[in-house]
Amino acid sequence: MIDKPPKAETKTTSKSKRLQRRVQSPRPDAGDSGQQCSRKADRERHLAEKFFAHLGVRIERVESGPVEQAPDVKVECILDGKRRTIWVELTDYQVDQKPGGGGSPARLTCNVGRRTLDRAQEIFAGQCPSISLEVMVRFDHEALPRKDQIEPLAQELAAFLRDHAAQGCRQPITFNRRPRAFDAYPLLQSHVESIILFRTSHLPYWQLNNARHIHLSPEILADRISSKNEKRAGYKGIQAGEDCWLVIVASGETSADRAGPEIAAAGIVDNPAVLQAAGQGAFERIYFWEAVRNWHRLIWPAESAAD
Repeated sequence: MIDKPPKAETKTTSKSKRLQRRVQSPRPDAGDSGQQCSRKADRERHLAEKFFAHLGVRIERVESGPVEQAPDVKVECILDGKRRTIWVELTDYQVDQKPGGGGSPARLTCNVGRRTLDRAQEIFAGQCPSISLEVMVRFDHEALPRKDQIEPLAQELAAFLRDHAAQGCRQPITFNRRPRAFDAYPLLQSHVESIILFRTSHLPYWQLNNARHIHLSPEILADRISSKNEKRAGYKGIQAGEDCWLVIVASGETSADRAGPEIAAAGIVDNPAVLQAAGQGAFERIYFWEAVRNWHRLIWPAESAAD
């Protein structure tokens, strides 16, 4: 008789237990499991972990808050030598943010433009596999294509590049909607302001050219704080002794999600309008964090009182 091999150990190692405690998925009552593991929730947990690491705070556990009526992230950590529970509400700083949370035209342009550009590059590579291009496209943020127009626009962009790459383009050439460079390409004429391209012997490089002037705006900071103050009043699940922080983050995910070097904060984070909004007392701490250059300022309370 052949002995059966012993069953594999199923006991979780102490290391894997620690990893499981470190980052938790959203709670079971947070709704549909697909929604629980959404990119938004993943992004929020990632940003919270990165920010606490930037502060030098040791994290023991990170989990998403309930979908309704709770801050974005719950962090269990060691702060000032004590085990603490910190709830974190994250909000994006975008230099072209519309008042009242109206969204960022630059982020929308980036999302739509990137999808169009990636699809056009895929089409072009299939049609002209031996041609390598560097391409920069500036989309008209006031005339972005609808979802059903992205595919035909990508087809037209690939055709434009194919037609003009065949002419050589060994030096960078700029094509502008005015004067009339896209007359034969109606979708480009409607949605694209300019295209720069040239042939290269290196790997292809296709990018958006919708950069924004980056700066730190006290009006945008005050608007973000005020809107979150209103939301804070309806939060549930925060227990006595647990803090709730607001982190305004310039993530760098688009050209609008930037604030520049730390010197940009001078006279801004302590602007009277910013401090008036922050002083409403809704959050125990309010931070501004420039994630690209990795600097932060404590807006509320006074930095000397917290650090």
